[in-house]
Amino acid sequence: MFRLFTTLIFLGAAQILIAQDASLFVPRNIQRAYDKGTRSNDGAPGPGYWQNRASYILRVNLEPKKRLLSGEATITYHNNSPDSLTAIRIKLQHDRYRKGAQRDEDVDPADVDEGVILKQLTYNGRPVDKDQQRRRSTFLDIRLGKGEALAAGASATIAVQWSYTLPADKNATRECVCDPSTFFVPYWYPQVAVYDDYNGWAGTPYSGQQEFYHDFADYDVTITMPKGYMVWATGEWQNPGDLLEKTYLDRFNQAHTSTEVIKIFTENELKAGGVFKKQSCTGFITKPLMCPILRLQPAIITIGMRRRWW
Repeated sequence: MFRLFTTLIFLGAAQILIAQDASLFVPRNIQRAYDKGTRSNDGAPGPGYWQNRASYILRVNLEPKKRLLSGEATITYHNNSPDSLTAIRIKLQHDRYRKGAQRDEDVDPADVDEGVILKQLTYNGRPVDKDQQRRRSTFLDIRLGKGEALAAGASATIAVQWSYTLPADKNATRECVCDPSTFFVPYWYPQVAVYDDYNGWAGTPYSGQQEFYHDFADYDVTITMPKGYMVWATGEWQNPGDLLEKTYLDRFNQAHTSTEVIKIFTENELKAGGVFKKQSCTGFITKPLMCPILRLQPAIITIGMRRRWW
């Protein structure tokens, strides 16, 4: 009798769980997406699904002795959503080092500074006044004035001139001035945050540990370094013919079609000179197209003459 009673209890509990599973709680923002048809409860995009996107033209310069990165960005942002946007949210990841910023772990006090310095900021060619700028954690919100809202299906151009000083701490999170001639530089450019059908503008700031996601985007990137420095970066190198001497350019081109490993140059060849054309500075151009940057962003790795690259 006891066994029969126990079995009945288990059967009853199973029926209750099955009944509950049919009406699991759905967060309101997800339910709204179902109702609007942008998402489906089977995980597939709905018939009304959309994503915003952007195109970036980035020109950046790094001064190794000062650890100073400065750049110019022209961002064309496409609003594919059905909403009229009254603000544009920009991510300034280096603001993690800004005084008073939210951080997951301690940083060297010597690296705490004013964060990203905005030298110029325009929206559709018009300067953005200070009272239209709201800095919070690693976000910059551009509040659009009357008649400036970005309509559904429209595009806007945002231009930024910025600079910041790289942290000197070799143990800095996810980046380093690894030695006087070697730099690993992630999260270095102003980037439009994600605006989606779930939450609107993404609102979780970068505090050092968590990952983040981004819209699909096109990039046209020029990275300028002093003479003797090389760059590893996301994308296809566009101007090797401007920088490499013929012997090494031929090897570079051969490496694109060869089934064997091609050493473009050796450490000894680099030390002897003659790999790069003689000029006062080196401008590397890359084009990562249609990048779905989920975990990795375009990063700059600059390697000086003491390092090897082949």
